[in-house]
Amino acid sequence: NYVKHELVKHLPRLAAEDLAQKLNHISRTADGFIKVLPALRRLSEAETATTRKSFRPYADLCKPICELFRGEASSKHLNFRFIGQDQLGLIYANIDDFTHIFQNLISNAVKYTTPRGEILVRFQRAENEYAAIHVYSKSLPIRPDEREAIFRFRYRAISARESKSEGQGMGLAIARAKARQINGDLIFRTAGDLNVFSL
Repeated sequence: NYVKHELVKHLPRLAAEDLAQKLNHISRTADGFIKVLPALRRLSEAETATTRKSFRPYADLCKPICELFRGEASSKHLNFRFIGQDQLGLIYANIDDFTHIFQNLISNAVKYTTPRGEILVRFQRAENEYAAIHVYSKSLPIRPDEREAIFRFRYRAISARESKSEGQGMGLAIARAKARQINGDLIFRTAGDLNVFSL
């Protein structure tokens, strides 16, 4: 009650407009913290988790995620293809971590690919017998000096910020942490005018 009394006692000193601005700032700051908390929890889990691994076919994990985003891709008139998903056989990993990573990559590709563009998800067995999944898309450009920065927590590429699309800059940081937790990695490169994320 004392704190409330002291606060109320000083409120009349603030102009109504000034008070409204301060309250709006407090509200925006609180909203920002609320949005960040779930991502912080996921990042913490990715970095500290003791993973429970199991065997599952890659196709069984990836096909439903691709189908999940097919409708959104269709609404943007995107040519959305995936090839080679039956060539990889089984994955031995924490299944929740793998599906989280793959879903983040597909979600970003659909979100940032320009209308009437193309997304290609290519599954292949590398020469060292490791499985590789490449997501190609003609999406927002990522500058050469941002190729590692995009994996930093809370960093968004300049083109993504300028696009005014929603995002917190946490998805790729969490996805890479989870990829490394399951003894893999997540990297970015370009191929001509295409962005390529490889798991």
